[in-house]
Amino acid sequence: MNNTESRLKAKMKDPESMVIRSFFIVKVNNPSEKTTTIAICGIVDGKNGFGGYTGGTRFMSRSVDRTDTFDTYEVEMEKPNEKRTSESVHMLSSFESVYWNPACVDTEHPALTIAK
Repeated sequence: MNNTESRLKAKMKDPESMVIRSFFIVKVNNPSEKTTTIAICGIVDGKNGFGGYTGGTRFMSRSVDRTDTFDTYEVEMEKPNEKRTSESVHMLSSFESVYWNPACVDTEHPALTIAK
């Protein structure tokens, strides 16, 4: 989680104010490659330019756990403007389609769908 936290802080306007509000972990075993893909998905919050917390943004971090190494290769955050635009036209955002649904879905966390 430390690697995810440091990479999220690098994306924040005020890194010292960053708080992970909630998260869950999704593991997918890849027996043929002898690896496990680990996704950490959740809500991160931080202060904006006016000094107030933004209310939270979804994030996704993907790592591969091999027998000899652990490598975080991707950390992405949802862009609030893109989320508002996609909601206004009743579509999934690119974050939801490319990152959240492929990495953060398991039996407890269903895929996001288009609101009708």
